[in-house]
Amino acid sequence: MVLATAKYFVFLEICDADICELLNNLRAIFNQRAFKSNIHVTLRGPYVKPVPASHLEDWYDKISSDSILIANAGMFENDNESIVYLGVSTTHNSRNISRITKKFDYPKNKFDFNPHITLYAGTNKELARKILEFLRKERIELLCHSFELSVYATSSQHELFKEDRPSLKGSISSLISSRKVSPDIFIRARNLVQESSGSDFILDKDNYFRE
Repeated sequence: MVLATAKYFVFLEICDADICELLNNLRAIFNQRAFKSNIHVTLRGPYVKPVPASHLEDWYDKISSDSILIANAGMFENDNESIVYLGVSTTHNSRNISRITKKFDYPKNKFDFNPHITLYAGTNKELARKILEFLRKERIELLCHSFELSVYATSSQHELFKEDRPSLKGSISSLISSRKVSPDIFIRARNLVQESSGSDFILDKDNYFRE
């Protein structure tokens, strides 16, 4: 159950199962843990109250005709934390996502709009740099036509979750066959993290790497 002090965020969630399979697993490998939230772009928040469904429908209508390009790895630092991400842009130079975005901690009059999908967030700067180099060498470029807007809330442990989260089970075989990713991308990502942190992983029954 969400606590009264919970904060709420509006996510643009990626609903392409194959893309989610790739990015969810890379995120789990790089951070050495699984996540309750799906691969997403944070669009709005934090709010102190749940966001009405009518608002989500209105915002979705404004971006539903767009397609999303996931590409261009980058990194920035926030306090002592390093964040490595893949950039998110819309086709045809659309600015619709920017128009519906409102992040109260990063107002547009002070910060550039930088939509992205976080694949690593942690204090290990050396690992962050290696992950950034890894992603740039992979040259990942993914075009996504399926997405939705969802509301997530922070739990008492400060992790984001959604009670009715859909289960997306995909396969990267189509991405491999179309040469979007290499067949051994997970193995090489895992080896990179092992070399940097000295930890080991197994692949659990839900297809997420963990310690």
